[in-house]
Amino acid sequence: AVVDVVVPLGTDLARAGRAAEAAAKELGAEPAWAETFKGDPVFAGVQAATDAGVTIRVMVLTAPGQHFRVARELRLRILERLRQEHLAWAPTEAIEVGSEAQPGPGGNSGGGH
Repeated sequence: AVVDVVVPLGTDLARAGRAAEAAAKELGAEPAWAETFKGDPVFAGVQAATDAGVTIRVMVLTAPGQHFRVARELRLRILERLRQEHLAWAPTEAIEVGSEAQPGPGGNSGGGH
């Protein structure tokens, strides 16, 4: 399974990599997941850097046919760990369901703001 995650520019990449790898290893140690991991997860480094952020990668060998399932759970666990360690960002704009004319990501709601 290959999992790419984007972190903000300026993030301590070594620390983010260690956190991502640790989250992946913890998942692999859980009894429900242990049989699907066929090796230790590794932080594979930086894959790309753009104005939007830096893409880091974690990889792990999985049982046949399990790579998509593992990748989905790894992505969730890695993102949560990065958030907990203040290495990933929270949205700067909140969208309230049921409220009037709230701006969404990247734009004006048209409410004359």
